[in-house]
Amino acid sequence: MHLAAAAAPVAVGGRQIASHDLQIRSVPARTVPHDLSDSMIALAGRSLPGLDAGAYVRARLACYERALVATAAGRITAFVLVDDAHEVRGAQLVYVGPLFSERSAYLPLFVALVRELLARRRPFHVLAEVQCPKIVLAFEQLFWRSALPRLDGSAVPDDARVVARAFARSISHMGALDEQRMATRADGGTTLYVPRPGYEPVTSWLERRGVVLARGDSQLLLVSCLGTRAERARLSLEMSAGAAALRDYASAKRRMLARFEGGAR
Repeated sequence: MHLAAAAAPVAVGGRQIASHDLQIRSVPARTVPHDLSDSMIALAGRSLPGLDAGAYVRARLACYERALVATAAGRITAFVLVDDAHEVRGAQLVYVGPLFSERSAYLPLFVALVRELLARRRPFHVLAEVQCPKIVLAFEQLFWRSALPRLDGSAVPDDARVVARAFARSISHMGALDEQRMATRADGGTTLYVPRPGYEPVTSWLERRGVVLARGDSQLLLVSCLGTRAERARLSLEMSAGAAALRDYASAKRRMLARFEGGAR
């Protein structure tokens, strides 16, 4: 299944890739062809040196429904694993798991996934379990009005906690849920966290909330859509504005780090 390509050039490996050169496809995770899985493993190994990429990727492919894969000039630039086989109260639950990416190639994957969901014209909840400060920042910018938890430190709404519990019941490979912090706790498994200089305000904000990436915790990031025409239009516009901001990543990063810093006080 092919999804929409990026709407604007994307920086990959230090160069700009035009939207018509970037292809995004959805592949059933349990039947990924060997050549594709080999390329996914190679990308994971390049992205996270020291990870047993072969064992990790093969084990995760057995747990997820599908993989979203971005390619440019026949080469994989990003992939993310997605579990979207469950629902609660008529709303689809879309769990976003491990992500490996060259530079900002992850951005069109997020955008394509949400645009696919918006096109279905039904309610949905997207939950990402994240251990990378850069992705926390990008998600909060991409869904700058809707993402939970909010940067201002306000309490997570009760209905969001209900949704988080529904995910925890449905997704067996999720970590142990801490619904007060909208986080999952370390269970002794593999962590994808790597310290990133320049993202200290993000890690400080997380640690103020009791989420310590260095010990294997993950931050849950939630965005929901009621499925009405007005709500779909609102979320689409919000995401488009967020994606446009992220294309000037240096400026977006400065602005968002200031917001994280303010929220961490």
